Amino acid sequence: MNILFVCRQNIFRSVAAQYLFEKFLKDSNIYGIKVMSAGTESTPEPMNTAVINALLSYGIDVSNHKQRRLSKKDVSDADVIAVMGEGQKIFMKKNYGIDVPYYKMTCCGLDEPLLDVEETDKVHTKAQEDEYIIKTIEYIHDTIQKFYENMGKYKKH
Repeated sequence: MNILFVCRQNIFRSVAAQYLFEKFLKDSNIYGIKVMSAGTESTPEPMNTAVINALLSYGIDVSNHKQRRLSKKDVSDADVIAVMGEGQKIFMKKNYGIDVPYYKMTCCGLDEPLLDVEETDKVHTKAQEDEYIIKTIEYIHDTIQKFYENMGKYKKH
């Protein structure tokens, strides 16, 4: 089975979901699932140090992560696709003609986006940005097992 997480830049939410899910699978001795992440825009941009440090706190080193732009092959190869934000949901419908669920729907039954830093009105300072990133990654970490338990409901085929 192939799992694809999609966000805007592939440097925060989809990356966190990919690596946290891979760690969950490895720690649970679950094999045969390929996990990918990509961004709908992927404008070259460095990963925020708060993302790097938050994932390091879970024993995950993302220093070799290569930012990826979503491709037709990614979409066609994926059995389950979860998008992080409203922009990605619209993008998938417009460009690929498919309605894909938000990550929050797949893990928690919530039909709402997992907002990017720029999309929330709670971030006004660098410290607030870092706190928001850490809390978002904690949320993904805390819900990734539920994603695994529910992902079969969201298979494309």
